[in-house]
Amino acid sequence: MSNLAPVAQRMAPQVVSSTAQQVLSKGEMETHLSLGVLKDVINRISRMPGQRTVILVSPGFLTPQMEYEYAGIIDRAVYSQVVVNAIDARGLYVNIPGGDASKRGITMDPDPKETAVIDPAVLKSQYQAHSATDEAETLSSFADGTGGTFFHNSNDFDEGFRRAAEAPAYSYVLGFSPQGLKFDGSFHALKATLKSPQKLSVQARRGYYAPKTFEDKAEQAKQEIQDAIFSQEEIHELAFDFRTQFFKANDTEAKLTVLAHMDARQLHFRKAEGRNGDELTFASALFNQNGVFLQGTQKIVTLHLKDETLAHMLNSGITMKTSFDVKPGNYLVRVVLRDEEGQLSVKNGAVEIP
Repeated sequence: MSNLAPVAQRMAPQVVSSTAQQVLSKGEMETHLSLGVLKDVINRISRMPGQRTVILVSPGFLTPQMEYEYAGIIDRAVYSQVVVNAIDARGLYVNIPGGDASKRGITMDPDPKETAVIDPAVLKSQYQAHSATDEAETLSSFADGTGGTFFHNSNDFDEGFRRAAEAPAYSYVLGFSPQGLKFDGSFHALKATLKSPQKLSVQARRGYYAPKTFEDKAEQAKQEIQDAIFSQEEIHELAFDFRTQFFKANDTEAKLTVLAHMDARQLHFRKAEGRNGDELTFASALFNQNGVFLQGTQKIVTLHLKDETLAHMLNSGITMKTSFDVKPGNYLVRVVLRDEEGQLSVKNGAVEIP
C-alpha cells in the first residue's frame, strides 16, 4: 500500500481538476436551463392582459459567464412591464463563520515553530458562504431590476407569498440614452438616489451591459414590431385608423378582415433619383378574449413614388388590408404600423363574431 501513496499524490490534482470541471459544467447547464425557462415565462406572460407578475421561488443559482444573458432577461421584463418577485427557498439561511464549531478548524503542528495549517473544512465553509451570497445576489438582481420584491432570510413562506403576490404601490420607469457606448459587452454601473430619503428607499437595477455587436437595422425593426405586438400598450406616433369586418362561411368558419388607413402626411419621404421613398411595415395580430396570441401577419410596403403619385397619396392616404381565418367568438385585434425611420403606432380593437 505504501507504494501506491506517491502515485495517488501525483494523480490527486488531475482527479480534483477533472471533478471540478464536471461539477462546473453541470452547474452551467442547470443555470442555462433556469435562465431559459425564466425567459420563456416572461415572453409568454408579456402577451397576457393586465398587470403581469412572475413569482420566482428558488434557492438561488450562480451565473458565471452568463451575466450578459440574465441582464438581457431583465431588459426584456422591464420593456414588457413584467415584474419579477423572488423568494429565497432556503428560508432563514445562516453560514457559520469559520465553519461548524463541532469540526476542527485550524490544526497546529506539535512543533510551535511550524506554520499553522488551515483545515480544508474552513476553506469549504468560506466557499459556501461566498456561494450563498452570490446565489442570493442573482435573485435580488431580478427583483430589483424589474421593480419586484425579494423575500429572504425568513421561514414565514405564507408571508413571503403574500408579499410576492402584491402589486407594487408605485413604480417609476427612468431611462437615458448613453453616449459613446462601445459594443464590447462591458458592464456599466448605475446608481439611483433620493434627494430626500427620509422613510424611503430606492430599489433599482445596479447597471446594464453594453451590446456585444452593432445591431442590424432590420433585426432591430423586427424586434421592435414583435415587442409592440405583445406589449399591449397603444402608441400614437403615426396617425392611422383601422376597422374590422367579417364574413361567415357557415356556423363554424369565418374570415376576419382588418383594414388600416393611415395619413401619409406624417411620413418622411427620401428623395432619390426623382422618386420619393419610404418603407412601411404593417403587422396585425389576433388574440382570444383571454389575451392568448392566436395568429399574426406582417406585410412590408415599399414606396417609390413619383411626385404626382405622392401628391395624390398625401390627399387620399394609404390603405392596407389583411385577413384571418377564424371561428365565431370574441377576439382582440392589435395593429402595428412602423415606417423606415422607426416611427411606430399601435392600436387595439375588439371584435365579436356571433
